[in-house]
Amino acid sequence: MRKNRRKKRALPQGGQQLRLGCRDRRRLIRWGERTGCPLTLRRCLAVAKVASGQSRGQAARELLCATSTVVCAVRRYQEHGREGLVDRRAFNGPTKVDERFRKTLCRVLRVPGQAEHRFRAKVSSDSGAR
Repeated sequence: MRKNRRKKRALPQGGQQLRLGCRDRRRLIRWGERTGCPLTLRRCLAVAKVASGQSRGQAARELLCATSTVVCAVRRYQEHGREGLVDRRAFNGPTKVDERFRKTLCRVLRVPGQAEHRFRAKVSSDSGAR
């Protein structure tokens, strides 16, 4: 006897249907545009496309992103609403660049440093030695 085995899918195939009216989809996209973050906008577009009836794979192909990105965006929207679509990297701890480093970097970029002059001298002396 042969058992009826189904292939396990790597990504959920819909489970719970996402439904948003046309007006709500437009509002979500406008909100994503106002955030100023292109990644948040992409997640909003993904949710809007799935809510309009497209498959997650089709939405991913149109948005040029991975299917898992669309799946995660839809799941986060279903669990937390539009706030779940906000880029979570903004709260990734304190910045690693302090004011002293910024000032040094600005100074180095504005004024040609000694290293640049040494490099130019070495290049010109190397080319003349042949």
